[in-house]
Amino acid sequence: MAAGLAISRGSIFGISDFLMEFSSGATLAAGDLVNLESGELAAASASDFLIGQTTEAATSSSTGVAVNVTRGLKLIMDNDNVGTTFAVTHVGAGFDITGATGAQIVDTSTLDQTYTGLATHLRCLAYNPQDVGFDSDVSVGAFVIAQHQNYS
Repeated sequence: MAAGLAISRGSIFGISDFLMEFSSGATLAAGDLVNLESGELAAASASDFLIGQTTEAATSSSTGVAVNVTRGLKLIMDNDNVGTTFAVTHVGAGFDITGATGAQIVDTSTLDQTYTGLATHLRCLAYNPQDVGFDSDVSVGAFVIAQHQNYS
């Protein structure tokens, strides 16, 4: 899987994708996980609550940037495997993301297996999910946004 590529796979609740448009305050790549800062989109970083995933690239002056803000958005993402190697025992655990725009991946060193509160960006739904195009890549997992600006 290409590093920094997050693929949305619908909602864990079975609801249709819900897109909203925002102005961008930063340069963003399609597929970036983003938050709102002063009402404008920014690439998410550690401890940010997420608003969703961009569906298109944007510059710092773009308006009408579409973002998938679906509740329970399921994402297929790669892991950095730095400090902690992603494993089947991490299903249900929380993780933050790391990386700049266009290169966001799951930060396995932020592994949180306490299962309390919303201390991390994402919750792991599956280890090495099959039938998503990366069947032999064991660094890929399925995740759901845990820290959401609208739903947390």
